[in-house]
Amino acid sequence: MSDDEAAKIRKMLDVYGDDPFNVDKLHPDLQPWVFRHEVIGVCLKSPFVVSVPFFSWAMANEKHEHQKRLFDQHVASGRFDKALWFLERPFRMTYVLDWHEDGVLRGGMLREVLCDAWTDCEFPYQFGIDRLLDLFRDVGFVHDYDDDPRLGMEPNITIYRGQVRGMEPGISWTTDMERAAFFARRFGADDGVILVGHVNTSEILAMFKGRSESEIVCDPDMVAIDNREEAGQ
Repeated sequence: MSDDEAAKIRKMLDVYGDDPFNVDKLHPDLQPWVFRHEVIGVCLKSPFVVSVPFFSWAMANEKHEHQKRLFDQHVASGRFDKALWFLERPFRMTYVLDWHEDGVLRGGMLREVLCDAWTDCEFPYQFGIDRLLDLFRDVGFVHDYDDDPRLGMEPNITIYRGQVRGMEPGISWTTDMERAAFFARRFGADDGVILVGHVNTSEILAMFKGRSESEIVCDPDMVAIDNREEAGQ
């Protein structure tokens, strides 16, 4: 083996670690987050590191320590808006809910962090409707528009929701029929349905233009559902 080849191997080991797939060498905080996927194999999905599939304990440990150190610094200084971005995407909304329920995140900072986390969130139903409604109601009306988007709106508006047939309505709706149709077809048109309903503007908890979804957040119990349309129509 030449000196150049040996140097390349040493450099690779410095980055990936000796025996890189050995999960026993992971940081203790990461080990509970390891799981095996039936197709992909061993995976790691933790608040500070996601590796799907898992391929290097050394890289995972380094990233975990870096992300957590900066996260803790921002939390300690009350900059939850900055701390949020050191979390992996699937965990951001979970932390916002926990911070709110623990009483450590309030006021303007909560409003800002909620806007960022919500518009970056996928499958919000996983958090439970009651928890989400408590959060939005405590914050008060929130939006990501330049001005209050409710100004000039009719007292009662038509909203849509695309979802899987048989699923209970959630809190996320839209004023855009095409966006609702997209979500209804997301997992196959055969299982999708578009809910068409009306809600009083006063019952709207939040409005977001992020991701071009024209999103309306409201308590589904406050929506009068007029019709259910097949996603394929």
